[in-house]
Amino acid sequence: MEEILGIAGMSSDIIHLRGGGTRNEFFCQILSSASNTSVYGGPVEAAAVGNILVQARAHSKIDGIEEGRRLVEEEMDIRRWEPERSERWKEAKKRMKDLIK
Repeated sequence: MEEILGIAGMSSDIIHLRGGGTRNEFFCQILSSASNTSVYGGPVEAAAVGNILVQARAHSKIDGIEEGRRLVEEEMDIRRWEPERSERWKEAKKRMKDLIK
């Protein structure tokens, strides 16, 4: 993730994870800790929710993407995982970088 963001000239302190993978709390916590980044997970049915929002916009039921985002944040189950900040994760990251070289 760091390399991709670096190449793109961007930075981020949040990962947004959507879909069924967000049901796996263990995966979400490991992703957060391994990346040292907050992970926001949900909605589980992101594709269906996106489809509904597109249709709502097409039928003038919502004004635009910002309103759709607000609705999702207010009405859907969005969870947050924070990284475990420990030496163990720093060591694992260093080992992974050494393997990639």
